[in-house]
Amino acid sequence: MDLSSPFKPSNTTIFHHPSLTPFPLKTHLQNLKFRKPFSPITAITNSQQEQEQLPQNSPQRLLKELSQRQKIINPNKRLPPKRFILKPPLDDAKLAQRFLNSPQLSLKQFPLLSSCLPSMKLNNADKTWVDEFLLEAKQALGYPLEPSENLSDDNPAKQFDVLLYLAFGHPHCERTNARHVRSGHSRLGFLGQYVLELAMCEFFMQRYPRESPGPMRERVYGLIGKKYLPKWVKAASLHNLIFQFDDMDKLIRKEREPPVKSVVWALFGAIYLCYGMPEVYRVLFEVFGLDPEDEECQPKLRRQLEDVDYVSAEFEGKKLSWQEPPEDALFAHPRLFRACVPPGMHRFRGNIWDYDARPQVMNTLGYPLKVKDRIPEITNARNIELGLGLQLAFLHPSKHKFEHPRFCFERLEYVGQKIQDLVMAERLLIKHIDAPGKWLQEKHRRILLNKFCGKYLREKHLHRFIIYSEEVQDSYEQNRRLRNPATTSVQQAIHGLAYTVYGKPDVRRLMFEVFDFEQTQPKAFITINKMGLLGPKHRVGILKYRSQFMLLSHFILTQSFEIYNACITRPKGHIDRHIIDVKGSYMIPQMHVRVPFQCDQDDYEVVRKVGRGKYSEVFEGINVNSNEKCVIKILKPVKKKKIKREIKILQNLCGGPNVIKLLDIVRDQHSKTPSLIFEYVNSTDFKVLYPTLTDYDIRYYIYELLKALDYCHSQGIMHRDVKPHNVMIDHELRKLRLIDWGLAEFYHPGKEYNVRVASRYFKGPELLVDLQDYDYSLDMWSLGCMFAGMIFRKEPFFYGHDNQDQLVKIARVLGTDELNAYLNKYQLELEPQLEALVGRHSRKPWSKFMNADNQHLVSPEAIDFLDKLLRYDHQDRLTAKEAMLELEPQLEALVGRHSRKPWSKFMNADNQHLVSPEAIDFLDKLLRYDHQDRLTAKEAMSHPYFMQVRAAENSRMRTQ
Repeated sequence: MDLSSPFKPSNTTIFHHPSLTPFPLKTHLQNLKFRKPFSPITAITNSQQEQEQLPQNSPQRLLKELSQRQKIINPNKRLPPKRFILKPPLDDAKLAQRFLNSPQLSLKQFPLLSSCLPSMKLNNADKTWVDEFLLEAKQALGYPLEPSENLSDDNPAKQFDVLLYLAFGHPHCERTNARHVRSGHSRLGFLGQYVLELAMCEFFMQRYPRESPGPMRERVYGLIGKKYLPKWVKAASLHNLIFQFDDMDKLIRKEREPPVKSVVWALFGAIYLCYGMPEVYRVLFEVFGLDPEDEECQPKLRRQLEDVDYVSAEFEGKKLSWQEPPEDALFAHPRLFRACVPPGMHRFRGNIWDYDARPQVMNTLGYPLKVKDRIPEITNARNIELGLGLQLAFLHPSKHKFEHPRFCFERLEYVGQKIQDLVMAERLLIKHIDAPGKWLQEKHRRILLNKFCGKYLREKHLHRFIIYSEEVQDSYEQNRRLRNPATTSVQQAIHGLAYTVYGKPDVRRLMFEVFDFEQTQPKAFITINKMGLLGPKHRVGILKYRSQFMLLSHFILTQSFEIYNACITRPKGHIDRHIIDVKGSYMIPQMHVRVPFQCDQDDYEVVRKVGRGKYSEVFEGINVNSNEKCVIKILKPVKKKKIKREIKILQNLCGGPNVIKLLDIVRDQHSKTPSLIFEYVNSTDFKVLYPTLTDYDIRYYIYELLKALDYCHSQGIMHRDVKPHNVMIDHELRKLRLIDWGLAEFYHPGKEYNVRVASRYFKGPELLVDLQDYDYSLDMWSLGCMFAGMIFRKEPFFYGHDNQDQLVKIARVLGTDELNAYLNKYQLELEPQLEALVGRHSRKPWSKFMNADNQHLVSPEAIDFLDKLLRYDHQDRLTAKEAMLELEPQLEALVGRHSRKPWSKFMNADNQHLVSPEAIDFLDKLLRYDHQDRLTAKEAMSHPYFMQVRAAENSRMRTQ
């Protein structure tokens, strides 16, 4: 089959199944031309045959005619610079041959993709997708319309259904409440993985031309070459697959919705994959009318692709064999992998795929393969595949300044994906060995049975591929329990391999025989855990959520491989406050055990994971006794002082306005590490909620947040991590709670604190210039960043790529003159490199950030309030109390003054038989502002309104 470029005229015949097209036929019929002379008789004959074969207005005929007509050049159109006009570097014939000659593939050979499958079966995961949009998507992609249920499992068309679901499936569905495994990772905005999935769809389409004629590459590039891309997306109903709003034209026109942008980025990634950066520039210029040299031109995409291109050129310059895979490799094109290489990775010593240490990892894992295929190139291809798998598996994100699109997900701590990556490497090895799995299983068994596994990892220098630190050796010697999170992730991955190869019993054995170096556990405890590692409720959880077993195993492993089976309950209100010793270390009040330890171990059940942090993991849970929802925050075994500090702060703030309520503390009997039980808030994701808020909503919620900040500041506590992720809002109940007090600290005037607090986008200037004696005003800066993002509809407002770039972004808005005055006031100096990056900038007026989308939110009062929060000098910012006084008259003006309405105003002909004097009196005593004036449940039951009900109940009891 011949695949022609979409950017040059072609008269290649395209055979395909019915598909949709948004382009009108009649406007182009008169402009149809042919590239070379031909016989009129032959043309008439061919035209008659085509008309007989293809019905008029059929999709086949439309696409055929579109593929034959030449592109109409507008004489007034601005031409791009000559350096951007380049032909595609790849030969279509060779490209097609490469796809067609690739080995037989199935979904089972892609563990990375299969690990992304929904947690439920496809036919039950999202009925909205399956019932309404799947056929339309198939039509739009020129795909057979036969239902998936009628296809066999080995049919590639059925596999393509799954890939379509992965590429375009929206993770949230109001109809079924189905959740996608990766929905918590904002996957639609992840360019590298999105390109991978679209490329895999393209691969299947071109690998099996009989089942799916009309190559997707031809369709996608033909469409992106037009200005009808938004129209096509809407006509094909693809907008329903990525975002459920009807007014798609407005969203695309304003280019403000990340999911819509991600589709454009993915298409650019596909172009870059096959044609390179010059073609991306050409499409940016010709199709979207953007100048690639302009810094404002698709900055994220442009920076992403340029960094990838730069890294690729550096690797290619060294002529590394693993960067030039043969044509039948699993990752068929090297650009596909390079799209996932961290930008700027070559600039740091932290490149874990270090050329000096890389052979040691290969040797440890039996790599490269010793057994040769009949064709040597195939063996090389397998080695390259394994190399790429290892590259993905052992990237550590947190030790250097560069950022990968996946780094914000803390991917190494995401156990399921980590295990799938290593299993992928294992399967690739097993697949191409004469005795499948035998030697590899024996090798892993020897490693896992070795009680000196930590020493083994150290001798093989595997820790260098996980964490780069000069203190790694010391941490191994001083702490044999390997508490370092990155090192722990290796243990988790090894347990994952054991679970995959040997099953759950072997994992249980390994957890206590191999990794429990401190042989101090009581014999009874070891015996109990060998017989059943998990409590009854956790065993039910594993059976119920088998696909999430690794999630629960992560919960076990991160707690020094011990189970939280001690539920110690305290009486309500029994809290000893203000216990601080002379040295400033915080002491936890004693927890009084109400019942024996064995009786309370099942008080709480884990339902699902809802979040994660650097020092904890958060689960939605349920109290078995009361059947009430709660939130369980499982703290990782970090410094005891930090855990004690968080508990002490939460106890000090107990009962404060809009502060999350600490309901209980559950201790493990052996590790003494607590888990915190909080009230449950049915919050909405801020990325979904904030764009829907009105002016009054924003003022209301900022005022509610100020109540919490004012209270904690009055108690001598700084939160130090104010951001949208830590502000839970139940919009239906209009309830706000400030959560995550793990970084909070008691304030002492003049004391120097750690500047490595707060999230990057919400860090105050004092943290970025290393001013350690900061105070409560740090929280006010973070609040100002939140407020700016809400009113300007720009989240985050200051978007820096690292701490230095964060200061640069602030200086571009607030100017450098005030920054220099701030530095001089506190006798601070910037590093020469940072000073060069900051440069000189004038202050931007806040009105520059106003546009048609946010002008209804940006009032003069809002700008004045924001200006008093976002100031370099922390002493000039508003306090929480002052900020509340600023907002109070604005809220009052919006709400207005109203007199009380009598209840009789709500009576009408339909309800007057229900509105008795007793009912009005009962209602009046319930609906009162002051909660202390409302009836209690006991008082409400004795109200005259229920007199007849009580009389009937007494009569029935006497009868019985």
